[in-house]
Amino acid sequence: MGYDLHITRKADWWDEDGPVIGFDEWKALVLSDPEMRWDGAAEAGTPEGTGMAIWTSYTKSGRDENRAWFDLNAAGDIFTKNPDKEIRVKMFQLAQKLHAKVQGDEGELYDDKGNEIRSSFKRIRSCGFLLGLLLAALVFAILGLVVCNSR
Repeated sequence: MGYDLHITRKADWWDEDGPVIGFDEWKALVLSDPEMRWDGAAEAGTPEGTGMAIWTSYTKSGRDENRAWFDLNAAGDIFTKNPDKEIRVKMFQLAQKLHAKVQGDEGELYDDKGNEIRSSFKRIRSCGFLLGLLLAALVFAILGLVVCNSR
């Protein structure tokens, strides 16, 4: 298990429909980037992948068996697991070249510095909480009017 980050063109990475990143364009991007190495088919740990690439310039590469890998999955998104800030920055750079975005498992987006941008899902959840408070206040106000008028 782990936390995945996705390079996607879809509104949300989990959408079944929407624009995808094609195998040929992903491979062409990797081969054109001197910091990347094409490894082809994914090995153990990423069975759903169809196009594995390694970021060879990752500063922690080789330490404690770390590798910065990116894999194109069958849904047409590129993903990796548990990326640190340095990897998120590289993902943003790759996403820009693919006219895509970097999105986390919970819908949050990431910027060019690898920082989380507040997601629409989290905004909706925050708005829902505020609307819930407003509704509760309205119910209490109505109940207060009913009680006062019944006396």
